[in-house]
Amino acid sequence: MGKSKELPGKEKAGKGAATSSRSNKRPRTESGSRQPQGPCPDWPKNKKLLDFPEMWREQLYRNKVAELKHERKLIVAEKTGSASDFKHYGVVECFERLGWLNAFTLEKFDQKQIYLDEIITWMATLRKVPGEKPPTTTKLIGTVGETEIELSFNALDKIADFDTGAINPKRPYEYLSTEVIACNDDKYKGDMWVEMLRELFDVPPSRLSIKMTLDRSDLRPLPKLLSSLTCCNILPRTSDRSQIRNCDVRVLHALCTGFPTMSFKQLVLHNIWEARISGDRKTIPHFKLITALLVNAGVITETSKGYKPGVTPFSRDHIRDTEFRFIKSKFVYILEDYKGKRTYEVPREDQSEGEEDDESETENDEDVEEREYDRLERGGDEEMQVERPPTWGNWTSYEREMYVQQATEIAAAAKWRAVQENSLKT
Repeated sequence: MGKSKELPGKEKAGKGAATSSRSNKRPRTESGSRQPQGPCPDWPKNKKLLDFPEMWREQLYRNKVAELKHERKLIVAEKTGSASDFKHYGVVECFERLGWLNAFTLEKFDQKQIYLDEIITWMATLRKVPGEKPPTTTKLIGTVGETEIELSFNALDKIADFDTGAINPKRPYEYLSTEVIACNDDKYKGDMWVEMLRELFDVPPSRLSIKMTLDRSDLRPLPKLLSSLTCCNILPRTSDRSQIRNCDVRVLHALCTGFPTMSFKQLVLHNIWEARISGDRKTIPHFKLITALLVNAGVITETSKGYKPGVTPFSRDHIRDTEFRFIKSKFVYILEDYKGKRTYEVPREDQSEGEEDDESETENDEDVEEREYDRLERGGDEEMQVERPPTWGNWTSYEREMYVQQATEIAAAAKWRAVQENSLKT
C-alpha cells in the first residue's frame, strides 16, 4: 500500500494533519480521483453506503436526507441530565462507574443552538481513517466549506472529559468490535447474554433465553429509567422506543453493573459512522456534540442558521407523572415503576436526627410496605407478617412472589404444628 493510497490532503498537510482538525482544501469526492458521471444510483435500505463507488457517496447521503419532509426529523439531540435529581436513586452512580458522567450532564457542550446545514454537510462528506490502533486512533473526517474537521478520541477530549476511567473497581476500557456493539447476529451475543438479561429484566426464569423478546416494559426500574436517556445520549434513536435492541442490552448492563467497561468515545464514533453509511437510518446522533465540534473548528459563523433543539431535560419534573415515582422513606430511597409495578431501593446514607422530609416525596415505611403488597396483589394477614430480607428491594417480582409463597407455607405449617401440640397437651 503506497502513498498513492493515502487520503487526499494528507501529503499536503504533512505530519500535523493527523492531529489537526483543520487542513487544506480537498475535492468533494472522498478519493478526489474523479467527479460523478451519469445518473446517481438508488440506495436500497439493505445496502451500506460503502457498497457504492466513492464518487457517489456524498450525493447518495444527501438524497437520503432529502427523502425526509422536514430535515429537523434528522435531529436526535442529547438530553441534559440533572445529577442532583438522581444522585440518590442509582442513576448518577451508573455513569460515574464507567467514567461517563459528562455524557449524562452534558457539561461543557450543552449547546443552545444546533446548526443543521453545517452538520448535514459534514456528515455527507464524512470518511473514516482507522489509523494504526483503532478505535483509539480512528478519525472521522468531514468537510464544511474549505475546512476539514476531524472527530476522534483526541477531538472528543477537547470538548469534554469523556471516559474518565472505570471505577469500583478501577479497570481499563474494553474496545469491542463493531459487530459485538451492534449485535445484529446471535453469534455476537456471547456466553454471558442470558446472565445480562437476568440482571436487566424482571421476567420468570423460563423466559430467559438468547431468543427472548426484549420489551422495555419488562425491564427492572433502574435500567428502564436509564433506557429513557440512553436512547438520546448513548445509543441515539427515535423509532420503536418501546422495544430494547440487542445493542441496548450490553450498554444498559455496563451502566448497571460496570461490565463490560465500554468506551463512550468509541460509541460516539460508532453511532455517527453507522448513521452515515446505513441506508435505513435517517437520523443524525449526538447533534449537540457535533455542534460543539464544528464550533471549535471555527466553521460556525454569524451567517450560520441555528435552531433550538427543543429537547426537554432529563429531570424528575419531566418524568414524575409519566412512569416513575421517586420516594424518600426513613431508611431507603425508592424508585417506583408505576406501569411495571416494581421498585428499586437504595439504602440511605444521609440520615440525620430531626430531619424533616419533603411530604410530597416521602412515605413512611409502613405505607411503602402496604403499597408493595397491594401492588403485587398479595393481600392477607399471614403474608403481611412475612419478614423481608435486606436484599428484598432488588429482587424481581417473581422472586418476591416465590419467597412470600414459600415463607407463608412454612409459617402456616408451623402454626398448624403448634395447634396440634397444644391439643395433645390438653
